[in-house]
Amino acid sequence: MIINKLYKFLSKIELKSYENFKSNKSIPLFFYPFFLIKGFFNLIESILRNISGPFGFLLRRFYYSLVFERIGSDVLIDIGVVFSAPQNINCGNRVWFDTYSMINTPINKIIIGNQVHIGPYSYLGGKKKITLKNFTAITSGSKVFSGSTNIPLKKNLILNPMIIKKTYEKYGLNDGEVVFEENAVVLANCTVSPGVVLGKGSILLPNSFLNKSTEPYSINIGTPAKKIAVRV
Repeated sequence: MIINKLYKFLSKIELKSYENFKSNKSIPLFFYPFFLIKGFFNLIESILRNISGPFGFLLRRFYYSLVFERIGSDVLIDIGVVFSAPQNINCGNRVWFDTYSMINTPINKIIIGNQVHIGPYSYLGGKKKITLKNFTAITSGSKVFSGSTNIPLKKNLILNPMIIKKTYEKYGLNDGEVVFEENAVVLANCTVSPGVVLGKGSILLPNSFLNKSTEPYSINIGTPAKKIAVRV
């Protein structure tokens, strides 16, 4: 828990620095020693990330048991997995972070239940909380966003992280919690938008774009995704 608290403290320093940078303000000099400490932890993670085989699994499991907010038993962290803010991960039992997946939740938590699979080359991230309940899965190449941008009026800029903060920023953002109810599954190469709830036992078929919540046990496909059937 000491390492987790240290990570959280360093994250606050990083976020404050980013806000200063985004607002075109200077970064306080006393922040820089904390950057060196965070750089040391980043170096450890970079080394552990690329160790293959059983030895790599054991080392990553040990290290992130010190960093995660909570980690259950039989958690597999595969080669190449990137955690931008591991201190915000609350993880249950028998969870598999598959190869080269990325968890990017620097501001809010990601809560993962039991027996969950996060597939290879998948991405979960954004400003709001993401919840994956028991028996859920995100298959290869799919993306789950809890933060994005709205389509603004033409007098305003389409926002990106490098644009200096403006008064209209709050209207240009599309942020919302994402929830996968029990046994909701997203298949390959899908995109899930902010503010969506995937109903219990629902499934999103490959290559779909989901911008509305799904009904329990529904089968959904398309861009944007629509219900085509209900599991029987």
